[in-house]
Amino acid sequence: MEDKKYISQNNTDHPEKDAVKLFGGVVILAILAIIVGLITKDGRNFLLGLVNPTDTTGVTLNINTEDAQSVNKNLYGSSSAQYFELFDWGNDTDMQNLVSELGTPLLRFPSGGNTKWYHFKAPINAESVLTAEEIANLVDGNEIRGYGNIEADRVEADEEIGGVGYKDEIYDFIGQPGTDQNKSDQAKQNLEPRNYIHDFAEMANDLDAGVLFVMNIKNNTPAEVAEQVQFLVDEGVNIVGIEVGNEQYSKSNFYLPGNPLVMAPTAVTNYLNHAAAYKTAVKQILPNVPFAVTAAPKKSFGETEGIEGGGFDADGDFNSQWNIALANQMDTYGYDDYVFHYYSGFDDCTTIPTEQENVTEWFECGILELADIFGDTDAKSFPKLLDYYADLFGADKGMWFTEWNVNQDPNKTDAIFGNTMLHAIHTTNILNALVSSNIEHNGFIKFSTYHTMGTEGVKNAMISPRKGGESLDEFPGSPSHPNRRASYFAFLTMKDIFWDQMDKVSVTSEFDNDPGIIFINTFKDGTTYVIHIANTTAKTLTLNNVNIDGQTVNMGTTEAEYYFAEGNSIKASHGKSRFEDNPLEQISLLDGSEMLENLMLPGFSVGYIKIENPLFLAVEETDNTEEDNNCGPINSLFGGCDEDDPQEDTKGPRVTITSPADKSTVLSGVVEIQAETNDASGISRVDFYQGQTLLASDTSAPYKHGWDTTNLSSGMYSIRAVSYDNAGNFSTADIKVRK
Repeated sequence: MEDKKYISQNNTDHPEKDAVKLFGGVVILAILAIIVGLITKDGRNFLLGLVNPTDTTGVTLNINTEDAQSVNKNLYGSSSAQYFELFDWGNDTDMQNLVSELGTPLLRFPSGGNTKWYHFKAPINAESVLTAEEIANLVDGNEIRGYGNIEADRVEADEEIGGVGYKDEIYDFIGQPGTDQNKSDQAKQNLEPRNYIHDFAEMANDLDAGVLFVMNIKNNTPAEVAEQVQFLVDEGVNIVGIEVGNEQYSKSNFYLPGNPLVMAPTAVTNYLNHAAAYKTAVKQILPNVPFAVTAAPKKSFGETEGIEGGGFDADGDFNSQWNIALANQMDTYGYDDYVFHYYSGFDDCTTIPTEQENVTEWFECGILELADIFGDTDAKSFPKLLDYYADLFGADKGMWFTEWNVNQDPNKTDAIFGNTMLHAIHTTNILNALVSSNIEHNGFIKFSTYHTMGTEGVKNAMISPRKGGESLDEFPGSPSHPNRRASYFAFLTMKDIFWDQMDKVSVTSEFDNDPGIIFINTFKDGTTYVIHIANTTAKTLTLNNVNIDGQTVNMGTTEAEYYFAEGNSIKASHGKSRFEDNPLEQISLLDGSEMLENLMLPGFSVGYIKIENPLFLAVEETDNTEEDNNCGPINSLFGGCDEDDPQEDTKGPRVTITSPADKSTVLSGVVEIQAETNDASGISRVDFYQGQTLLASDTSAPYKHGWDTTNLSSGMYSIRAVSYDNAGNFSTADIKVRK
């Protein structure tokens, strides 16, 4: 199934756009120049931008729905790492609204490096291991405030984990909060008069989100982990999965130095033996919840060349041997799922830019790497990487993809991508790649959480507080001054696709000329079609034709909604970016509706076109039973007309489901399904289906059926009407409803 289109990947010529591109009905009078005009739609005026023909390309899209497969809503999730250190869920209405609009149905808590520092309750001998200030900051019930972010078991830590001096090292971090922010965050204790686990429970319940809970198996006891889980359950939080620690293959966890072929299997055994007591304790509370163990990230296949057995299938490094051992031991310890984390590196772009022209060159390099990352041939191919995990762990093991983003190593150039259009396009490409890989590997990716929803600065979060003196201040009345970043808008362009659990369908693209690198993915929900486009080029895109299952959409009478985040360059940002060379290069939003033939889709953008109930062109705009029988108006008058020999009818009837409405909610009881259909040769019958089950047939208008939903459980249901004409041709109409 073709789900992406790479065009001319060696093209690095990306001129800046020299005009504003807006959607609207377009009138171009090409006499000697392009003329700016005004049109009125729904009482609003739209300024038509100047469009240079050399910066425009047309495309014909051929959509095939034959092998449509539904997307998994739980791939549209996010992590809560650092959120509660920066934002107050209960007292920041603007921030709550932003997170609610984002609408991720899955949350991860606690997340990232915070996991191994998280404590819920202080130890019994708190006075001997905590400072006086820390004792004073305990809340009622002996709860440590915040994530904990404090090494509460310092006596045990000295003996079992860090060795002599470990406690002093932690105190040094607390005393020097500006020296190393990451380590400081791990060591400091929240001074707010609340524990962040309460905030998280409130957030999860307000959003009605499922939760992946990450156990702290390094510094917590099984009893303490169970106590945290019990608290969340008592608060009504819907825990859908338990992660057995965070990145346990790392040097701060179960990594063992030495020959990986020998040490990695031992390290995995140590990990799984250690985790057993934690799993047992939690299963006493949630006996049916799934658990996932942590797989290691596969090193970039190009990075393993110096290792024995190097190359694409290299397995001589510790991470690869960890994964092999984990796959071999999972059944023995009773695990069906594994966790995988991924941060895209842009290793071919090695010079950190300092000048304007260097930044431009670097982003052009980044675009080419983006094509490599989401292609299927390069050593750094992300789809190929997903194939590696699916093949290694097997079809009966599920992946939880609980951390992913662009790499944010400050010493590498890829950190500069944060909060740019390139970052936004990377974000939607990951989501689309997950959907495609699930189709190829029978839905093996069960969960996905973007890392992270909120963080400091202009890194890779979807939302961050206003940084320093940046001019953008979207919510000046908010105590945290949150600003939406590029990946926030990228997520919104995919929201309906996941929430409606649309079907992924295949598409091929035919361009008038070579535009550069453009990614196109298509989805279907009943008679609604979504065309998702990520454009890394300056080219404005127009639609020549849209063909769906061989039928051509009437471009002049079919209206489409559109929603795009666009920039005036690939490095445009929403507020400050890591390297801001032009504050005017800001991401803006375009949304509205327009006839397909008038759409002008902007360059340097990511977004979608949504077509509901497309109108199709009839063959030669005539009825299908009156073609080529020599009975046109001339032959009818002057002879040669054979009215007894019409051309064979080969076209199906038109059919729509008029009730209930698509994506509506129906009550328990008898729900009337109604369909309208017509064909020149007449209608023989209409069949009504729930999923693959035939409900009834109706042979006369009005075509309807009383669907009894009394004994159906709550959830989404697919309804189909199949209309047959008297020549034996048929057409279908589909909707989804929720009970």
